[in-house]
Amino acid sequence: MLKNHLNKEELRGKHFLTWVTTGSLEGPIPPVDAITLPILKFSFLALRLLFKLLLGRERRNKIHFLRKFWLDTSPSYLLMVRVHRFLHRNKDDVQLLKIQVPKDHYQYFCRIGMGDFLPGHEGHIVGRFTPKEGDTVIDIGAHIGRYTITSSKQVGNTGKVVAIEADPDNFQLLKRNIALNNLTNVLPLNYAVFSTRTRMKLYEQSASAKYNSVMLARAAKTKNYVEVNADTLDSILKQNGINQVNWIKIDVEGAEFEVLKGSTETLSGENVSLLVEIHNIDDPSHYDNIIDFLKYRNYEITFEQRYDGSGESHVIFRKKNNDNNNNNLKYL
Repeated sequence: MLKNHLNKEELRGKHFLTWVTTGSLEGPIPPVDAITLPILKFSFLALRLLFKLLLGRERRNKIHFLRKFWLDTSPSYLLMVRVHRFLHRNKDDVQLLKIQVPKDHYQYFCRIGMGDFLPGHEGHIVGRFTPKEGDTVIDIGAHIGRYTITSSKQVGNTGKVVAIEADPDNFQLLKRNIALNNLTNVLPLNYAVFSTRTRMKLYEQSASAKYNSVMLARAAKTKNYVEVNADTLDSILKQNGINQVNWIKIDVEGAEFEVLKGSTETLSGENVSLLVEIHNIDDPSHYDNIIDFLKYRNYEITFEQRYDGSGESHVIFRKKNNDNNNNNLKYL
């Protein structure tokens, strides 16, 4: 089992030379980014060096914008955001930008100022999420569809992706991005996946980003919410004629254990792999509950990425092939 610990600065990747020479992985106008981003980075590094020589490292690092390597976004994105805001300055509706991802051959719409544009987000994890042609993938907490789109391309015409998203606004944008990429093997569903069938509150975590949660512990101080339909994964898949899955991605902002408790039938299948983002909630046993629940069902951790400071992690589980361990397993 491969286990990594990273802080945010390490997570940026950033062997020095790689950081300097790598352009943005995505943006509205990728050729502009490919040309301008390395120039901006070299200029930034020259400025850091100049202030280090003039002031010394300690005093230089007290200057806010020089403290860390922060030039990771797309210059063309920043330019287009300014243009959109100027053109639509008297309108209150949400503005969309079309983003190109040439490396992975897809595109998507993102909302300006809503936390949708995160170039290269979870790139160190996406490379380990490896459905193959013909697989069935369940994307729980699909948001606007980044994992959905890449999974759709991986599984091909003989495979299937079930993209489940609870937030109504996210769901509409998810469907739009599925259509934008002409994906015919994706089934989008507007549900919260939970441990039981119910109607529940989906809380806003932030006014500036649409990553919402059914967990009150992760709600913003305003406690703003929308009511959504919730059901178990077992029930949702049965209703839609899905009998076998190969990969499950779970990113549900703290409700991971509740999702798993409603997925026991699905998890009993063969050759199932899971990518789970384990979040922080007001329960110190949350992480252990998830690990123990899956271990009792004959799953083992094959990769774990922990993020120092947040206490959160990405964990990949795979079903063991030892049939002797499958008998009479119960989670108490």
